[in-house]
This record gives sequence, structure tokens and C-alpha cells, in this order.
Amino acid sequence: MPKIKAAFLLCVVLALTVFLSGCIDLDFQNGELIHAPKADAEHSAVQAVIDDVTGGNYILKFPQSGEYKTAIIFKDMNNDGQSEAVCFYSPNDPAAAAVNVLIIEQKDSNWQKAGVFTATATELNRVLFADINGDGTAEIIAGYGALPQSISKLAVYGFTANGTTEFTLPNTDNIKNFEVAAFTGEKHSDIITLSVSATGEGYARLISWRSDTSSLGVLAQTPLQSGIATFEQILCCELGTNTKGIIADAKTSDGSYITQVLYFDYDENTFKNTLATNNTTLRSNPIFSMDTDGNGSYEIPVCTTFGFAENEDKTKVGFLTAYCNYDINTDQLTPVLSGVADATGAYFLNLPAKWNAQNVTMRINSNENTLLFYEWSTAQRGNANTTANQPAATTPAGLQTTPSGKLLLKIRTFAPQEWATTAADGYLQLAKNNSCIIGYSLPDTKSPLAVTEADLSGMFLDNK
Repeated sequence: MPKIKAAFLLCVVLALTVFLSGCIDLDFQNGELIHAPKADAEHSAVQAVIDDVTGGNYILKFPQSGEYKTAIIFKDMNNDGQSEAVCFYSPNDPAAAAVNVLIIEQKDSNWQKAGVFTATATELNRVLFADINGDGTAEIIAGYGALPQSISKLAVYGFTANGTTEFTLPNTDNIKNFEVAAFTGEKHSDIITLSVSATGEGYARLISWRSDTSSLGVLAQTPLQSGIATFEQILCCELGTNTKGIIADAKTSDGSYITQVLYFDYDENTFKNTLATNNTTLRSNPIFSMDTDGNGSYEIPVCTTFGFAENEDKTKVGFLTAYCNYDINTDQLTPVLSGVADATGAYFLNLPAKWNAQNVTMRINSNENTLLFYEWSTAQRGNANTTANQPAATTPAGLQTTPSGKLLLKIRTFAPQEWATTAADGYLQLAKNNSCIIGYSLPDTKSPLAVTEADLSGMFLDNK
């Protein structure tokens, strides 16, 4: 199993703290500005065109997600060696709140309007640039929607021999998200859209340029796992030799999470989602695919519950997360890293070598943000591990809340103000940032599975 670099694990601690735990309250203002901010001469010239087209009464619209986070984007779209400017705005009028797309180009060193288009949406979600039709110029792919991870409308704009145009797209109703790349291996980029119908059926479409009709059309469609409601993360990546696809972490209608893998199989000329009927990646917590070893590919989380006894409160049982490589040739998920994320996602623990799901189990104390690790023996407790997608059981009165094995380790996440109180008694600091302190406690046990402080540091950072 590949070892994790220390820097990566530190990033896991900090990134998961921000992303999942709620320890940090980030107040990003996507905002709406009545006018563009003051700028240099070039930007001022662009602003003058915007003022001329809009009459000076407009609201800038900012993408809520993606690479571009500004309402005015400079990009050499038509490969003439000069940047064009794309401005997203809406009239400062509640009765006409639709997003407008203004394309501005340079002619003889003068900035001028190249085209204006009006979207059938009031919020801008994401903007991409890619050569969709293979003509060597970049088109604008704009996703519209009010929520960061939810696209409701999709549009493509660009230059043609006759000026600028909005390309006609096939029906993209019910779209939730999209990604753009050269999925079919052609010289042009393609679009994968992820949709959920009004009846709850999910499907993905591969939209590609058709040279015979000089238009965008649906090359193929494939089903998604049933029950998907939203897409929390879309990763565009290499899935195999010269095979680009997407890994999509989705949230289901019952609040669970599941991962889909979509790609175009060149040999079979087929658009595939081989996990469409596979529940292996179904999990209860918001744990998402990530590049665990820094090699540029992404691993998919597969979660299984730790062992528990028949007479035990199953709602307190934790689960083991294995980040797995997905092989499109064999349709197999192979673990490259196994460990534990705490209940809030504030940290990830790489289990020591002598621990595994057969000799150790874990319980969660949500009230105290604490993970508790115990000795475990399937033979003694009488229950084998089960998959993490099993529904949480309703706990009858009288069930025990802890295993009978020896307590090996406690890990707790503290707010800074808690750390300074008696709540931290018995804990030593393991890691911290500005908003969270992670403490640990090692009970005095003679168990052969007991860990030392040196073992514990290796659970967070590589000892190499």
C-alpha cells in the first residue's frame, strides 16, 4: 500500500476541517456589485463598453463555483493573439433580472461589443472555456443555477465566421451539473451533463459536436444510480491510458452519499457508468473522492462498519474508510489507503499496521466529538462487519453503548475555548489550526494492540 506523504496528511487534516467539520465559518461574498471596480486603462476601456451597452445601470454576476470567480473574464477566445473580455451581468431592474453575457473584442486596438446574449436564468453558477466544435477557438460554456453544486441551465457561446452566436444545445432540462473535456478522444471537447428527472431517475448524457450537421448533439446517454438528488463534487480526470472521464460524488434523496464513474469506451464506442447499479460506494457520511497519494489520479471512498455485538447500540458504531483506485478495465476497486474520519470530518487517521477491522472496533460519541477505539474479536462478540450502507438501527432500551474489549485510544476535536477548560483534562494535543484542536488520550492498558505516542504521530503523518 502506498504511503501518504506528510504534507498530504496535513492537508487532509486542514482541508477536511474547513470542508466538513464546520469548525471554520467562511463568509465568501459571491456578491453583486452595482458597478465594476476601478481598474487600469485596459480594464477601464472594457468597463466603458459595458457602461455603453447597459446604460451604466447593471449588476455584475459572479460565478459561484469553478475556476473563474470574477464577473469579467479576459480570454483569447479566437486565437488572434489578443484577449477578449466576457462580462456577466443583469440589468439593475427586478423585472429583468436574467443574466446577460456580453462578449467584448479588440478591433484596431479599440474595445467594442462583439455580441450580447440573455440567459433564461437569474444566477450564474460556473464558467468554462473549451473548443467545442474543433475550429481552434474557445467557446464559453456557462452553467446557471442558484446553488454552488446545482446547475439548472446550460448554454454555449462563441465566435463563428459571421461574428458571435449562442450554439443550440439538445434538451438539457433537469440538469444538475456538467463537466467539459475531450471525453471522446477527438480534437474537440465534449460535455457530460448529469441530470435527475422529475420522477427521480438519474441519467448522464455525452454531448458532442456532430460534423455532419455542424451542431451539438447527444452522442450517448447512460443511467445513474437511482435515488441521486444532487452532485456534491465532480472530478474530471484520467481514468486509464488516454481515457478521460469524471468521478462524481453524489448525495441521495435519503441523505446518503454515493460515487459514479463515467467515461467513453473508445474500443466499444460506448458511454459507460459501470457503478450505476453498484452500491459498494454507498456511505452515510460526506466523505468524498480525493487524490490521496499526489499522483494525479483520484481514489474513491468505500466505507464499511466496524464490528459490533448483537446487543449493542448500532447507531454509535463507526466505519472504516478505504480510498480505492478504480480500474476501468477490470471494474475493480482496489484499496490504497485505509483509515478513519471522525464524525465531523475534522481529521483522517491512518490506522497503525497492527490494527485492522478484525481486531479493533470504533465507537462515536457525537456529543463530545470523540472517537473511541477498542479491542475487538468477531468470535467473542458474534457479529461480522457489515457494509456502511446498512440503515441506522433504532436502539431499543437497555442496549450496551460500548464494546466489552479494552479501550485503546480516544481522539477528540475541541473548539479553542474548550481546550482551555477542564474538558481537555486527560488529553494531549495532537494537531491544531486556528479553529480546532485535536486531542488524544491513551488509556493505561497492557493490550498487545495498545499504541504509543510514536504510533499515534504516524497515524497522522508518515514516519518515513
